[in-house]
Amino acid sequence: MIKKAPELMKLVTNAMDSIQKESDPKKINQIALDLLKKFSDSDYAKLYIYNHDKQALIDYSNDSKVSMIEPSGLLGEAFLKKESAYYNHVASEKKYNKNVDNPDGIKLRSQLFMPIIDNSELMGIIKICRSIKIRSPYNRNDIKLISHLNDFLINTIKTLSNDKKTITTTDIKTIDKNITKSTMDTKEDTNSLLLNISNTVHDIRTPANALRGFLELIEEKIDDEQIKGFVINAKESATLINQLTDAILEESKNGFIASSESFQNIHTVKFFSQITNSFTAVMQDKNIEYIIYIDPALPKEIIVDDLKLRRVLLNLIGNAYKFTPINKRIDVIIEYIDNNLKTTVADTGIGIDDDDKEKIFKEFRQVEDNANSGGTGLGLPISAKFVKELGGKLMFESKIDEGSKFSFKIPIKTENPEPSYDKFQNLNKHITILTNNKKSADALNIKRYLEKLGMPSDKINISNVLSPETTHLFCFQHKLSSEILSFIKDNKIETVVMEESLFSIEKDENSAFIIAPIRSYYGNYVHDAVYSKRKKRILIVDDNKVNLSLLDSILETEYVDVKSAESGEKALRILKKAHKKDRPFDIMFIDKHMDGISGSDLIKEYKENIEPKGNFHPLVVSITGDPELTDEEKKLYDAFITKPFTTQDVRNIIDKISI
Repeated sequence: MIKKAPELMKLVTNAMDSIQKESDPKKINQIALDLLKKFSDSDYAKLYIYNHDKQALIDYSNDSKVSMIEPSGLLGEAFLKKESAYYNHVASEKKYNKNVDNPDGIKLRSQLFMPIIDNSELMGIIKICRSIKIRSPYNRNDIKLISHLNDFLINTIKTLSNDKKTITTTDIKTIDKNITKSTMDTKEDTNSLLLNISNTVHDIRTPANALRGFLELIEEKIDDEQIKGFVINAKESATLINQLTDAILEESKNGFIASSESFQNIHTVKFFSQITNSFTAVMQDKNIEYIIYIDPALPKEIIVDDLKLRRVLLNLIGNAYKFTPINKRIDVIIEYIDNNLKTTVADTGIGIDDDDKEKIFKEFRQVEDNANSGGTGLGLPISAKFVKELGGKLMFESKIDEGSKFSFKIPIKTENPEPSYDKFQNLNKHITILTNNKKSADALNIKRYLEKLGMPSDKINISNVLSPETTHLFCFQHKLSSEILSFIKDNKIETVVMEESLFSIEKDENSAFIIAPIRSYYGNYVHDAVYSKRKKRILIVDDNKVNLSLLDSILETEYVDVKSAESGEKALRILKKAHKKDRPFDIMFIDKHMDGISGSDLIKEYKENIEPKGNFHPLVVSITGDPELTDEEKKLYDAFITKPFTTQDVRNIIDKISI
């Protein structure tokens, strides 16, 4: 049952008054739990307080604790990621652990977890549950509403920890304002038409989950980095299907296209490259010249409503593909200009007649010439609406038989202002872009990346002949020959081969070049091939996939080369191979608790049988956070970080190594 803002605010103020008068920790804890249940229409609630020394979540209601040395279950995922999440099919969730997430055996419908954060520090986690007695599952609005209790919960935890924090009048007013806004965004269920839509959309989730599951299995078995990259993109597309179905279900429930906001911290290059690369295969099918430019000056991390921005880009690129004939061209350009994100999608397709330009932003309307190309006529109206909500305006220009260009500029909040890629420092290079077509759009795009990264134009030569002065080579596939391969190997030339048809080039461990497919994002290959400073090599060893994923995510914005292993056995194989190729790791992040070869045994084996064969000693970092490590075990490690580790914890470790 939906409560109104004054009713919710009364619950909060009553709870605060009761806590002020109470001294018994168990009763204070119960007051907080009662508020959580009433506030969120939940049957059950738990407040876990994080004890850093014990690496455990403490439950004051029964004096129990849940160890977070090896986090597991949905609770463990919330702990590691420090992100709120809700689950409406709890028992079927892959990471669900009954002993951790539902030790009382409640007949659950939904669970919601929210980490309690104070100045980036994890204070605790709340878990609220709805049983099958409550018809409505949780949704994004519930997370938004519950998040307004963060200050109250911080105050409660500090009271329980004898470090009392007083909520000020300003805090209360802020809570009141936010609760009022949240409740205004919520409406009751609507008619049977929307119910039918909801049922259909809901059924889409099953094949999407199956697809993601198969892709995860395939990803684990693939060593080829190029193929793995495309599998990861496909997996993200399956995830997006579920995100979109969730959004549609919520919109149907509320009876309107939701304007709710979901701001996330995104890694810019990863975010935009995954979206653009999801079209690589279909662009190849139509032999479309697909040019992607993602500005190297983009901040590494920004905060934005990622789902809306993603939907806009998918719609615009999808439309360009749909209305562009074979052998034509599509450009996607992402630029950073005056603290704004500017996006342009241009095609050389069929174009739009002047008389039809007003129709394209109306729902369920398509111009007559385009009606047979598929679609519903919803993409552009939705995109225009979302761009407006993001703070911009969707602009377009078009000429019949020449193509169309859509663009928008939106303000962004920067989380990490460092540019995605550093500019080149050593400019004493001679770069050849080897192709028979000097006007090739891809060749010119490579040159654009190089110039943006600081390379003077006179150091870049687009040619059909390989100059003997060449120090760095971008060789298009049609120019690759045995003579070229011998030349680059003999002269140790950094080479990127631009693959013109997906998976058509075979290479082995001894190949002296890197493969970068055209019709995909390759700005990272351009930078890394020419940048003088080598990447720090990092190995992550942990049998917890959430940990691996979290560390991978943190390291994505760093100039590092990362390998990961889910067992000590696999890690040993990777380490032996790295030393054989004279490419040892600079840093190893290792978890102690693994089946088979433990972290400690792995380090001993490495130091006794692998490290002596080389002259390099990596920085070995414990990511276990186990307070019960023996003195002997501690000597195996050079540094320690505890869970849930932060981005800064990891960066501090990376900064310890100079190369």
